[in-house]
Amino acid sequence: MSDIQKYLRKLTIDDLYEWAGSTIVSRGKGYINYVSDDIFITEHDELVAEVEGSELYITRVFLDDENELVAGCSCPYYDNCKHAVALILKAGQYLKQHKKILLLTEDNDLYYELDDEIEEDAELYLEGECEKTLTGHEVQVYRVLVKKTHADLCDLLIDITNKHPQIRQLILENHRFSNSDVSQQVKRLRKKIKELSRIDAWSNHWDNESNIPDYSPVKTQLTSLLKQGHGDDVLQLGEYIWEQCHQQAEQANDEGETVFEIGQCLEVVLQSLPESSLSHSEQLLWVIERQLEDDIGLLENANGFLESPIYTPADWQQVVDSLMKRLKATPMPPSIHDFTKKYHRKKLLRTVTHSLKASGQHEKMIALMEAEVESSQDYQDLVNELLAIGEIKKARQWCIDGFYKTLDDAPGIASKLQSLLREMAAQNSQDDLVAAYRAQSFFDRPSLEAYEELQAACTKAGCWTEVRNKILGYLETGQRPDVIAKNNLKRNWPLPKPEVLYPLVKKYKENFPNYDVLISIAIKEQRNEDVVNFYLKSKKANKGRLYSRYNHTSQNVAEAVKDTHPDITITIWDNIVESLIAEVKANSYISAVGYLRKMRKLYTKLNRLNEWQKLIERIRVEHKPKRRLQEELKVLFGEKVVG
Repeated sequence: MSDIQKYLRKLTIDDLYEWAGSTIVSRGKGYINYVSDDIFITEHDELVAEVEGSELYITRVFLDDENELVAGCSCPYYDNCKHAVALILKAGQYLKQHKKILLLTEDNDLYYELDDEIEEDAELYLEGECEKTLTGHEVQVYRVLVKKTHADLCDLLIDITNKHPQIRQLILENHRFSNSDVSQQVKRLRKKIKELSRIDAWSNHWDNESNIPDYSPVKTQLTSLLKQGHGDDVLQLGEYIWEQCHQQAEQANDEGETVFEIGQCLEVVLQSLPESSLSHSEQLLWVIERQLEDDIGLLENANGFLESPIYTPADWQQVVDSLMKRLKATPMPPSIHDFTKKYHRKKLLRTVTHSLKASGQHEKMIALMEAEVESSQDYQDLVNELLAIGEIKKARQWCIDGFYKTLDDAPGIASKLQSLLREMAAQNSQDDLVAAYRAQSFFDRPSLEAYEELQAACTKAGCWTEVRNKILGYLETGQRPDVIAKNNLKRNWPLPKPEVLYPLVKKYKENFPNYDVLISIAIKEQRNEDVVNFYLKSKKANKGRLYSRYNHTSQNVAEAVKDTHPDITITIWDNIVESLIAEVKANSYISAVGYLRKMRKLYTKLNRLNEWQKLIERIRVEHKPKRRLQEELKVLFGEKVVG
C-alpha cells in the first residue's frame, strides 16, 4: 500500500476540516459523485482523478517532503479545493470497500494531462512559430496531434465531423469563403453576421446552460480578408456589425460572453483602420464616435489604438474641430437629476479634453476644463492637469473650491480633493498639515485604518503622543479636541487648521463611546486589559446583543484575548455556537462545529477538556431532534475518512 493510501486510512474528517476549512469540506461532500469512477495512483505516489465541475478538472492529492497533505487542481481555486476534498472522500470509500486503485500508465490519456514537460516541438510552437498562444488544454491537444500523420489527422477530423455536424459546417464554410472572390466573401459574411445578431443571447451558470452566439468564424474570416489587403471591406463589415449587433449585446442576459464575442470581431476592424482609405483624422473619429455610443465595453481595447504614434497633433486638431462643434450642440441638461444626459455629455467633454491634449493644446484644454468643471465636477482631472504643468497654486485653489462645491452631493469627489491637498502638503514637507488632514479624515469616519494613517503622519510630525491621547479621549466622549470649547479661550490642539474642513455636524448619528474602534485600536496595540474592559462595557451598553457570527468585534475580541483571558473567549464562542445552532441550517451547523473545534483546542491547552466534553454532551441532549447537527458533531470525535 502506498504512503498516501496509508495516510488516508489515518485521516479523520476533523483533520479534513482543519486542512481545507468547513465551507470547502461541506462543498466537497456534495461533489463526491462528480469524481470519476477511475481513481489512479501515479508512480510519484499521487492520487489522481477527473472531477466534473463547471468543466472537467484534473485533481491530485499527495504528500510533500514533510509528510503534509497537499492538493493540486486545474480549477481556478487550485489547491485545497472542494474537488480535492471530494477526491479524498471518494478514495476513502474505495479503501473502505477494498477497491483497488490502479497505477496510472502511459496508455491512459490522464497520464499526459499531468505531464508538465512540453516537448521541443510544442515549445517552439509556443515561442512564436504560430501566432496563437496556446492554453494548457490546447497544448495537450497539440502534443497529441503533432505526432499524427496527415492521413491520421484526416481520419480523425472526418470522425469528429461525423459526431459534431457543426464542426463539419465550419470547415466547409471556411473552405468556401477562402475560395470565393471578395464580393462573395463580404456577402457571405454579412449574411452570417445577420444570422448571429438575431440569436437571443443568454446564459445560466447555475444550470451550466447557455445560448451564446459564436462569432469566432466571423473573426476568422475578417482576419482572412484583412490579410488579403481588403481593409475597406473589413471596415464596412465592422460598421455592419455595429449596426446589427450592438442592440443584441446590450440586451444579452449573460455574464458578458456576447460582448466578448462581438468585441473580438471589432478588434480586427480596428486593425483594418490604418489599412483603409480613410484619412488619419477620419480613422480617429470612426473609433471615437463609436466609443461615445459604447456603454457596454464592445470597444474595450480601443484606447490602445488611439494612442498609436502614427496619429500626429495635426490629425488630432481636425478631431478637435469636429468634436467641439458637437459639444457646443450638446448643452448641459437643466436638471441635475437627468443622469443619462449628464453622463453622455460628460463623456463627450472628456473625449474633447483628451483630443486637445493629444493635439498639443494644453492651454485650451485647461481653459475648457475650468469653464466646464462646475457642471462636470471633473475637479480631480483638472487639478492633476494643473499639477502636471506646475500650476500648483491654481491646483490648490481648485481643490479647495471643488471640495466645498461637491461636499454635499458628491462626497467621494470631495474626499479625493482633500487627499490631493494632503499630497501637496507632503510634497512641500508640511508634515504637521499632512497630520491635520489625516486627523480630519479620522474625525469624519473613525476606524482602525484611519487611526494607523494618523499615527504614521503624527509620528513623522513629532506629535503622536499628544494627539493619540486626545484621539482616544474623543472616541470615549465624542468631544472634538480640534474645536475650541465654549469655556476655553485657546485651541488646545497641536495640529494646524487644514485648508478644507468637514462639517462638525454629520448627517448620521454617532454613538459615543465608540467601542468598536476603541476595541480595534486596543487589539492592535495589544492592550488586552483595555480590550476586555471596553468589550464588557460595550456588552452592557448593547444589553448583551453581541453574540453572533455576524458581529466581527466580538469575534476579534475572542481571538485577541484567548491567551490572556481565555474565559472571555470561551464565553463568546459558546454564545456564537448557540446562535448558529438556533438558525437551524446545515451550513450554520458546520460553522458551529468549527467554533467547537477551536474551543476544544483552548480547553485542551487549559487542561480543562472535561468541560468541553460536558458542553458537547449538553448540545447533543438539548438538540437531539436536529439529526444533521448530530451528524456534524460526529466529526469532532475522530470519524475516519475511510470509515
